[in-house]
Amino acid sequence: MWRWGGSAPQLKRGPLGGSHACGFVTDSESEAQLLAARAQLLVLRASLPEGVRVRTGRVRVAPDPRFFTEAAAAAVLATRPKPLRCTPTLEDGDLSVSAEPPTAGWARILAMSSEREGLDPARGSSNAGILLKGRDEALTLSATAYLVWRRDYQLPDHCGLGGGPPSEDERSRGITFVWQVGRTEGLIEAYSLTADSSLLCEGCGARLATAVFRNVQAEPPVKVLLCGECLDAENGQKLVSALNAAVVPPPFPDKMSDEQLRDFYRNFRVAPFGDVH
Repeated sequence: MWRWGGSAPQLKRGPLGGSHACGFVTDSESEAQLLAARAQLLVLRASLPEGVRVRTGRVRVAPDPRFFTEAAAAAVLATRPKPLRCTPTLEDGDLSVSAEPPTAGWARILAMSSEREGLDPARGSSNAGILLKGRDEALTLSATAYLVWRRDYQLPDHCGLGGGPPSEDERSRGITFVWQVGRTEGLIEAYSLTADSSLLCEGCGARLATAVFRNVQAEPPVKVLLCGECLDAENGQKLVSALNAAVVPPPFPDKMSDEQLRDFYRNFRVAPFGDVH
């Protein structure tokens, strides 16, 4: 049994897929939960701004003021109720993690991705080996550990995944798929207009604009005035793009009408857990 300063908490899967510190599980289940937590720690470090140096091997999991080893911090995260939204900060060069339930919207994404068959490279293959690459570090996950990670943890803000087949060397080591995780920056910044604004929407040209968007990826950056209807369509497109980038193969079509995008976005915001289709 793994220990630090006493016995590590035992893990038990809850009826809805969560975990809590009581009861017993098999070694394989416990190992998968610990590996999934270690994967999240790798992802949290990779999501920090470029140029930021963070040491590995010392992690604090709030609200506990102590710093743990990587394995001990993973054990702490593994016992928390799931799903989890983890936020990274730096304390004198060491990773500090706060963990809380995700927002309702992201919880629906996690549930939807977990329920859909064939979206993940590990689903349906108990022999899959997933290589997760971060910033100057990598971790190999079993199929079970990978699926636990995707089910139980939300990707942190400013973080993206890019996947592909392994190299010949990686394949010789049993790797069947490779995910690269890294820092991303938002493509669009949005600012609300004042209530007395009388500018027309540049999307439809028929309604008054309610917000100004700034596309920071365009060269030069582009500002666009949008009404509430076009704003929801834009948010729907961003949401679909995020979902398609998070799972393989992409679950939604690349091209959707503005009406479809608006309906998808609005349904996503108000649908009960797991009811988004």
